Amino acid sequence: MRRNIDLHIFDTTSFNENLTVGTFLTGLVLGYKILKDNVGVKEKIQEFIRELSREEKCFYIKKRKWNLAAIAKTKSK
Repeated sequence: MRRNIDLHIFDTTSFNENLTVGTFLTGLVLGYKILKDNVGVKEKIQEFIRELSREEKCFYIKKRKWNLAAIAKTKSK
């Protein structure tokens, strides 16, 4: 089975700067996999998803509407 992936590599500073609602990291709510974590990234992402669940954000990707807040609410339970 082939899968397409987007690989993003961050230093700690730029990761923290982009971990806000509205940046491209908002898409993490759609799914992610952490390959290596030395600084507690998983906990930061989980907190970010909880924060996103309190926002009313929708994105349009390829003419489809994604209610990221609803997805985040489901994943943060």
